[in-house]
Amino acid sequence: MLRLNIEFKDGKKFDNLIRYIESNLIYSELQEEAVNLADNTVNHMRDTISSSKKRHSLGNNLEKTIDKEILNTTGNIDIGIGNINKLKTDAPYYEVLDAGGYIPYSTAKGAPLGSFEGDRPDSSSVGGAQNWERSGDKGYFMKPKKPIEGLDYINKAIRNLDKELKITMKKLGSKFISDMGKPHGWGMGAGGAK
Repeated sequence: MLRLNIEFKDGKKFDNLIRYIESNLIYSELQEEAVNLADNTVNHMRDTISSSKKRHSLGNNLEKTIDKEILNTTGNIDIGIGNINKLKTDAPYYEVLDAGGYIPYSTAKGAPLGSFEGDRPDSSSVGGAQNWERSGDKGYFMKPKKPIEGLDYINKAIRNLDKELKITMKKLGSKFISDMGKPHGWGMGAGGAK
């Protein structure tokens, strides 16, 4: 919980504060900054994943699946990043790529992720000297010899968000304090001289 205590010895400054808060302009600035921070966080995750890829030719499904979603704008703003249901459907390996481990079986298709239809794939072109197993009529799938090394893209993005949030709050706090002493609307684009 964030607690802010402000003491005013000057009634005029207090009145300006109340008018400033009631003008609702600070809320729209905060909402705009929250959306910008969410966009930066999504881009940070995507960049971390993309820069760590070993085989770019295999697509960017996970990067496309990670996105922001504005959940609520009434009274406050709630933004979600990475819809879990969408990730489970479109990129079910998202957790393994983040934390490391083995690729889980695909429950949607009834075959393991990484399965191939038809003949056994050429190991030199898709995964090197890995173990391949037949999956009934689903083709072959690769059974890796070693686990995937996690990218920690979620925690890296959270640490970056925390850093950006501190900078943003400092910037907005300074603006809030400097605008409090000005007549209503000054410096906020609502009219008046700057």
